[in-house]
Amino acid sequence: MRKQTKSSFLFIISAIFITLLLYFISYNFFISNFKELENEQNRKNLHTLIDSIDIKFTNLSSTVSDYAHWDDTYDFIKTKDKEYIYQNFREGTNTLEGLDLDFMIFITIENEMVFSTYNENYKNENKKLLEKNLIDKFANQHNVVTVYKLDNQYFYLLKKSVSNSDETVEPNGYIYIGKLITNKMLNDMGKVFYKIKLNDHTINNYNLFINSKYYKNVNVKVSEEESCNCLKNELEIKDKNQLVLSLVTLSKRDIIEKGKETI
Repeated sequence: MRKQTKSSFLFIISAIFITLLLYFISYNFFISNFKELENEQNRKNLHTLIDSIDIKFTNLSSTVSDYAHWDDTYDFIKTKDKEYIYQNFREGTNTLEGLDLDFMIFITIENEMVFSTYNENYKNENKKLLEKNLIDKFANQHNVVTVYKLDNQYFYLLKKSVSNSDETVEPNGYIYIGKLITNKMLNDMGKVFYKIKLNDHTINNYNLFINSKYYKNVNVKVSEEESCNCLKNELEIKDKNQLVLSLVTLSKRDIIEKGKETI
């Protein structure tokens, strides 16, 4: 009787042990699959965000090209006729709002100021400093597509040489256009993420790289953010080797949490 009881006890213990072992093996197996699904979705979301940034650059490039290859703009740079300003930028025209810009700056080929106009929502009071910095920094570059930082503000910045519509004459000036980059803009562009914000510090130990149409060097550090149970991406977008924009994105870990519930 004792032998039978002992055998039954050993059988139960063995069964419990085997059940627990199978549970932990299967749990870890399925969790690892869910983690891989989450990581793959995160990579897709990052590509979506970078594509959105590229699309914004493409749209702005189209805008600045339209103005830079317009006979009226070429004549304006040459004659400085105020009729051009009146037709396009007089009070009440809302040209910049319609173009989704914060500023346009027109200069001669010798880098002399001709005209500048700013969106009424643009809050930086030191506009002359912005103009001087842009002209000084990009004086030797004919065409520029980049992100520019001034006074803790980031801009999409484009510079284009001005010629006539069929480009049969030598350029006689340049146009700068800029669009302020804000956290709100980034969150509107990257709705696949829980939150996106500008980042002020550099990062190390990248573990993911993403290509962009305009920036071939987008480094990403992926980690877990326990405070919000999120997957955290720290992005550094570089022009050659120069950092131009740093971002942080957060994603709720919905896939892994639903996976745990399922298991």
